[in-house]
Order: sequence, then C-alpha cells, then structure tokens
Amino acid sequence: MEMDGLVEPDTFDLIVLGTGLPESILAAAAANAGHSVLHLDHLDFYGAHWTSLSFSQFRSWAGSGGSFAPPPILANSSFADECEESPLSTASSGNLLGTACDLRADDETGAGADHPDGKGNDVSGTTIAESDKAGNEETESARPGDQREIGLEVVEVDYENHLYSDVRLKDIEGVDLGASRFYNLDLAGPRLTFCGSQLVNLLLRSGASNYVEFKGVEATYMWTGTVLSAVPSSRADVFKDKSLSLSDKRFLMRFFKLVTDHANAEGAEISREILESPFVEFMRLQNLPTSMQSYRAAPIGGHDFCGGLCASSPVLSVDFVSIILYAIALVDTDQDSKDSSTLLKTEDGFRKLTLYLSSVGRFSNAPTAFLYPLYGQGELPQAFCRSAAVNGSLYVLRRPIKALIVDKECNEYRGVQTLTGQHLYSKKLIMGPSVVPKREQEGGLLPLAKEENGSVQKPGDESSKKPALLSSSEGPHTKVARYVCITDKSLFEGQTTLLVIFPPKLISENHSTVVRALQLSSAASVCPDGKFVLQLSTLCSDASDGHEILKAAIDILLSRPGEGTLVSSEANEEFLPAPKPKILWSVYFKQALHTDARKLARPGLAMFDMPDGALDCEGILSSTEKVYREFFPQTEFFKKAPPPEEKETEEVESEDVETE
Repeated sequence: MEMDGLVEPDTFDLIVLGTGLPESILAAAAANAGHSVLHLDHLDFYGAHWTSLSFSQFRSWAGSGGSFAPPPILANSSFADECEESPLSTASSGNLLGTACDLRADDETGAGADHPDGKGNDVSGTTIAESDKAGNEETESARPGDQREIGLEVVEVDYENHLYSDVRLKDIEGVDLGASRFYNLDLAGPRLTFCGSQLVNLLLRSGASNYVEFKGVEATYMWTGTVLSAVPSSRADVFKDKSLSLSDKRFLMRFFKLVTDHANAEGAEISREILESPFVEFMRLQNLPTSMQSYRAAPIGGHDFCGGLCASSPVLSVDFVSIILYAIALVDTDQDSKDSSTLLKTEDGFRKLTLYLSSVGRFSNAPTAFLYPLYGQGELPQAFCRSAAVNGSLYVLRRPIKALIVDKECNEYRGVQTLTGQHLYSKKLIMGPSVVPKREQEGGLLPLAKEENGSVQKPGDESSKKPALLSSSEGPHTKVARYVCITDKSLFEGQTTLLVIFPPKLISENHSTVVRALQLSSAASVCPDGKFVLQLSTLCSDASDGHEILKAAIDILLSRPGEGTLVSSEANEEFLPAPKPKILWSVYFKQALHTDARKLARPGLAMFDMPDGALDCEGILSSTEKVYREFFPQTEFFKKAPPPEEKETEEVESEDVETE
C-alpha cells in the first residue's frame, strides 16, 4: 500500500518495471510462487507496448508521432477510474453472442480449475494501487542511518520516446466511424494464440483465464501470387480437397502421424542429424504434394493490384510445403534462403506442427487452431496483472523511476529510485524496453562483458552469470512495419475473423519475410457493428521500406471505388462478382525491435525487448520462463492447479472432519 506518497513496504523479492506481456507474466509467476512483487509503470494504463487503445487514444498516439509521454502523477484515483476507457472491466462480462471461447469451460485437461478469487471479483481494493502524490516533488524516503544505503550509488535513467518511427496517419473526411470507446486497436498486432499453446495453459494454471475470453479465428488464407487460397485447418479439410488424389491424402496423413509419433516418443527414432537439418529439406525429401488447389479460393480477376511488385505465378495452386512452413509453423523468413541461420530446424518444425495439430479442436468454438482475445491483445497483460494482484502483488501506475540503485562493490543492482525520490529495494529487477540510460555514467560503473548466451558477468568473475536481455527477435531485422486500418466490410462475406498469409517473395522478389494480415470485427469486441479492423505487419530493416510492401498487400486485399474481385460460390463452384472493402481510416508505422536498454545490462537485472514480429507468443514465453528459472530456480513456473475431481474430494474430506 501507499502512505503519504510512499510505497510500503519498501523491500521486495522482485521489482518489475513496465506492464507489457512478458513483464506481467513474470510478475504473476513470481506472485503465484509466493514471492513479494512490486510492479511499477510510468504510464497510466496496463500493457505498455502490448496495449489495445480506443480510437481516440490510438489516433492521439499516432498524431504525436508514436510517443507515450509519462502522465502527471495524479492524486487519489481509484483502479476503476483509471480504467474508465479500458475494456478491462467488461472483459469478464460473459460470452459475446455465444461465440466466445471460455477456456475454463471448454478445456478438458483439468488445468482450468476455479481460481480462489472467482471470476469478476474486484481485487483493486487491497493490491492494485496508484500514485496518490500530486506533482513531482522529491520525497526523502531513506531514513537517517539506514544501513542499506551504505556503498550504494545510482545509475540515472530516462524513458525512451523514439521506439516508433515513420508514423503515417490518414483520416478520410465525412466518414462516420462510430463511437471511439467501441474500438480496441492493438499496438503490437497482428498477433494470435494457438489453442494448445503454453500461453493458454498458463492462463488456466494461473487463474488469469478468469479475466479474459477469446474469439476463434474462422479461417486462414494464403496468397499464391494470383489466388487467395484457403488453408486446410484440419485433417478433415485435407480430405475434402478435390485437387489432391487419394494417395496424396493418405501420404499426408502418414506424414502427420510421423510428426505426432515423434512428439509422443513413439515409432521409429529419427536421428539427431536429421533433426538438426533444415525442415524445408526434410519435407521435400518426404515427397509431399507439390501443390494443391483449395476447395475454396478467390482468384484476383485480371487486375494488377500489386502495383507491379507481384511475382508471376501461372498456376492457381499453393505449395503444400509452403502451407506448413508459413501458415502452420508460422516461420517469419524465406526458407529457400542460403543463410542457414534463418532456416527452421526439423526438430523445431516438428514441434510447431505438433502444436498446430494439438490446437485444432481443443475448444468447441474455435474452428481453426488460433484464438484472439476479446477486447484486444491488451487484455492478456491485464489478465496476468489481475492474477498477480490476487496473489499479493502491489501495483503502482503513474510512478516513473529516476534511477537504478547499484552496489558499488559488486556492481549489481539493488533496487530503484522513483521520481519522488523514494528508494525501493530488491536484488532482482525486471525491466521493460522503455527504460534507457539517461547518460553515460562516469567512473565506477563499467559495462559488463556480453556472453554468447545473452548473459553478462562481473569483471574478474568467470562463474557469475545472470540473465541480462531476453529477446525472441534476434536477427538481421531491426524493425517491424505495422499497418492498422478500419474498413466497411469483410474480406469474405460471412466471415468476421480471419488470417491471411503472404509468403516471402510473393509480393516482391526483394522482400524475404512473411507479410501477415488479420481481420477482426465486432465479434471480437474491437470495433462497432458494421466496421472491420485490418492489421498487417512484416519484419524489415532500417533501410528497407516496409510501407511499400504493406501497401502492396493492402492493394491485393482492398480496393479503391469501382474495383472488385471474384469469390467462389460453394453451391455451384462458379465465381460471382463481389465488391471489395474500402479503407475508412488507417495508420502505418515502424516499431523498433531493440532499444538502448541493453546498455544497462548488469547482474541482478533482466530486460525484455519490444514486441517481436511473430504472430504467436511462443518465443516471448520461452524467454520469460528462462528469466524466471534463473531468478527463482527453487520454485515452479506457475504451480499446477489440482484437477477439479481432486479438489472436490478434498473439500468433502474436510467437511467430514469438521462434522466429526
């Protein structure tokens, strides 16, 4: 709690700076294990760079060039007041028209046992707090004679406001977009979650599933150069495909069985040499069908919507190997590249394909392998923050820090100094990407040597290795280009939530990364009825022009007035003309993948980078769990909840004892 503007107590097992998704997951895991956690954020909302904003908030952000200025420290605001425009309070209101995926109700693994707090209970009264100190006056918190201050000095820090660049906002006059509050626009989209992912399992195990619900993605399409072809979402879809022979279908089933048998340690053993080889080479050796024409396709009729950038493709078919690589394994880069460092290994390909197969059919209301959280991706960090709060974590928004506290003798972090001057102590710090060095420090604080595994070590100490920076976006790409627009109709009539994949080099021979587009609607509670939100992204470098690539993808999907496309009619399999959606409002921007936070690397501190360019969160979760296990090796990363039957039995036994 806070007293007179001070946080009390002032010593914690873990201090977390920033409420992005990885920071929030780690805070929830530490609180779940019984550790004391202080979670600070200089902003006045949860999610940081993973947040979802209302239309007015997103437009204001874009209008400022992509900057989040720290808000003033406000007085006596409640948690409910703070989230007045946030979907947080409505996310747990129940299923939307019966279409939402309730993880606890649908999951059959038993991991979703009821959380002790129950769904929808307000936990803000005791653990969620804000700064109640008006102004930026410094408060003297270090008590006279406090032994903890001996041998300590500070590393001044600042907040990075240049993580977004080339922001292009386009308003269209005379367009009625509806009420701002009905929009929840993701800052780090597009992003989806596998039904069988570790993220879903952690939501269930932590109790965070009490505070978030999902909408199932209805379909996935892949661009072939001339066709938007539907990707089979299950074994049944493969068998319905009319372009594959019966022998091809049986061969695919045997391939899927080979993958699942390996995952279950069954069948013939696959050598380590093969598992380390590129997955694309392994699949081609399996003689998978070279092409297939989906049972539902949308050829682009005669128009060069690519502006001359599209690669020629004379056939209306899609390579099945490409489907597995880019639509199932979700690989980001060209797998025909000569750069072996960018190629997916066979072992990782098996893992991804197994994850996809296990995701299909896990939840009754999810037609494909993917889920999207109702009210936007910003609901995920908020759900984990609520879970952490239930377990005793202290949350303080609008509380910037001024410096990191360092032990001069061992050069390790010992806490933070807030802008109000208070010292808060912990030997373990987690930091989001917004905190960067204010200036180069003079004397005493030497930079530490970077290890190959991403850790750092103290000078002269070969054995001391602590996590410094955890990122799932290492590689030649330094930025991700993102595009968010509002349209007037769906890409495909009757479908509200769908994913489109543009494989590498099919939009431009010079662009070697995947372009992804995600369409959302009011069914996902991200916009008003009758409007649709389209998110696109692709990895790029400082020199490359992601805008031209995303514009080419948009030109394929959307149209100017008078243009049209052709869509299939399942009744007679003839192609009928249909109007294409129109852009009503749009924002393009580039987001940095890394920040100068790396310069603060030092034992006792783990840092997370900006949201990566991946579609899923598997890499982020892997990095988060790695940090947790290095910081807290003696405790489990989210304790498993007992199965419902076991819990009921324990309650009955307890009642019997009381009766006796």
